[in-house]
Amino acid sequence: MAHTQLAEDLYDLVITELKATRPSKYNELLQTTIVKEYESAPKFIADIAQVIAGQPVYDETTKQWVDLDQADYKYSKYKTAGFTVLFQDNLTTTPNAMVKPFEEAVKEIWDEAISNNEVGDYIKIYDGYSKDYLVTEFGYHVYVNKTVSNRTTGTLNGETVPVEIPTLENVLLYEEDTNHGDLTAFIKKGITTYYSPIRTELTGNTYANLQISELLAENIGDVEYVRFPNINKTTELNRALDFQTDYYYSQLKYIKNPNVD
Repeated sequence: MAHTQLAEDLYDLVITELKATRPSKYNELLQTTIVKEYESAPKFIADIAQVIAGQPVYDETTKQWVDLDQADYKYSKYKTAGFTVLFQDNLTTTPNAMVKPFEEAVKEIWDEAISNNEVGDYIKIYDGYSKDYLVTEFGYHVYVNKTVSNRTTGTLNGETVPVEIPTLENVLLYEEDTNHGDLTAFIKKGITTYYSPIRTELTGNTYANLQISELLAENIGDVEYVRFPNINKTTELNRALDFQTDYYYSQLKYIKNPNVD
């Protein structure tokens, strides 16, 4: 319960910082300023009252005790609690590419922008539309929307309408025959827009290599070594596989690394 309250306090603090900042500076604040201030914040010393006034700081460089301003301790209690902060930009918001709470938050902002006819630049802080906090299994997320793009459109009966996400039945018919008689040009547009890019990624070499790397990592104890007898073979192979796996994930758009928040 105490950690939950601290997480919500940190969330509120970041939201407050954002609201006091010009929109053009949001990216710099989140990506650089807060991250650097968080990294520089001293942790509270144990066995001393966990308040700023009673926290002397030892400088490892000068080997002296120093007094810091209150501002230096802005993130100290959160850092002491073990929280970490991470900035991510240009997030993919393709349906089902992210966890449900995050997708719901994105959709709420998208719906608002569409109803206001504000497609394009749409800088919006998500600060509790339907829920007080945006929380997933990965932690608390302060989300700032930067742009809104309308859905792909097509022409149906002479009218321009959003292309619908294809059904499983549509996809199966398309896989059977891309020119299947039951598939209209409108349905095909939905398939090539929403399904084909994901299929291409799942059937590509990068995803195949990722699966091989993860399979090797799972069965590393069964690997027989012939060369390099003088190294810690398991450790070195694990390190190489971790690097390789992270690289493959970084090259994929729809498949996310489960080990990265």
